[in-house]
Amino acid sequence: MAANTVERFARRSGKSRLNFLNVSEASLSEVGYCVHVAHRLGYISDDLAAELEKDVNGVGAPLAGLVRSTRADVALVAICVAAAVVLVSWLAA
Repeated sequence: MAANTVERFARRSGKSRLNFLNVSEASLSEVGYCVHVAHRLGYISDDLAAELEKDVNGVGAPLAGLVRSTRADVALVAICVAAAVVLVSWLAA
């Protein structure tokens, strides 16, 4: 998950960055599920499962904020491009 997020910052396109953040969120969900399964199968204790779930949630909250922020940036760029197209069309007329 961390590698996906780091790779996201290397991407120039907002949509590409958003894609890698979505992959990071999916990977984090997988980790949460693995913790759940390990607990149900008795491989980890109640206390360890609770601690790991807390860690997963602690990573998930800022990641979700980063996704929201990136979505807003992508939307803003799309609005600016649309406005520029309208302006150029208006000036060319």
